Amino acid sequence: MPASKRQKASDGSSVDSSKDASSSPTPHKNDTRLRDPKTIAPHEYICIHRPYFDVKLEEFDSEKHLDSEQLFEKYKNGFDEEKKKGIFLQPAGEHEDWKWVIMWDSWKMFCDWERRELYCNPDLFGMYIYNDWCGWGLQELLENLLVAFNKEITKRPYEQSLHRMWAVISALGIWINQIDMTIWSLNGYAEKTYATVRMVGCTILTALNALDLAGELKSDSKFLDLGLVMSEFLNWADGLEGIGIEDEDLKWRRHVVAYFRKAGIHPSNGVCGTSELLKRYNSRKDTKEAKNNRWDWDSEFNKYRKDYGTPQLGGTHYDITKFTRKERAAYAFDKKDPLANLSQKDIREGNLDFE
Repeated sequence: MPASKRQKASDGSSVDSSKDASSSPTPHKNDTRLRDPKTIAPHEYICIHRPYFDVKLEEFDSEKHLDSEQLFEKYKNGFDEEKKKGIFLQPAGEHEDWKWVIMWDSWKMFCDWERRELYCNPDLFGMYIYNDWCGWGLQELLENLLVAFNKEITKRPYEQSLHRMWAVISALGIWINQIDMTIWSLNGYAEKTYATVRMVGCTILTALNALDLAGELKSDSKFLDLGLVMSEFLNWADGLEGIGIEDEDLKWRRHVVAYFRKAGIHPSNGVCGTSELLKRYNSRKDTKEAKNNRWDWDSEFNKYRKDYGTPQLGGTHYDITKFTRKERAAYAFDKKDPLANLSQKDIREGNLDFE
């Protein structure tokens, strides 16, 4: 799959056929019928296409058992129908019956992370580095989102922004449902994986506590994707059991269910199968009274950073586009830089896609 210069837009306006049916199509091409992204405010809620993972969830619960090609075709047909309706990037307030909404900053962040996910996959570059390189790269990207959340949640009260904090949470929620969790989890560092799952749980609980403190944990919250985001974290956690994550590391999901019920949000406002998730992880526990640092974020994050930072969390070590041309050539099967056709400026700015 050769690399090429990327069309500079994060509009998601067309299906990316460069990926196979098991992956999540992320469109990058321009569409003149869309809104000009420059006119969209950072925290404005916009409509997006129904994600591929939600289509997979619907089919998993059905008796049709479509194969990967059929599943992708179903997703593509739905994508085309949504495109005809012209809802993509449109203000959420103009399409109140469409539940797939997200803040503009969140959407840009998600698109960036999904693109950067490709940059840590040696197979796409015709290279071999180490067996677990891609899994380590996904871990690094996940850590970058945890670091971004920590930056917002630990600011002094007068500097804090619920919108900036929630933008990170929303991007994280959709991204972890799109990536291949098997590649991520089988990276050779089991204890770090378990600790990361617990840290992700602490992240969503800390965010929900912040909304609760602000009086925004409710069905008519100004954070329009509240139900979607909570259900995305629940769905992600539910899938982890199949790859060996123990219940001990997933205790937090029962508290997410408690927050979901406290907010009074209908299950239909979540991902496919939310109603079952709420029943499965229901608990008599309540969320307790909202208070500052309710879930001990500071101590939990600092411990995680101390135990697993090398020495810091996140970074771009596994991003192949950050290699020198000589380094990429050394790992390439043909001993040539797979990005030789791109300028250093395009590589540096992330203007890279795969055909």
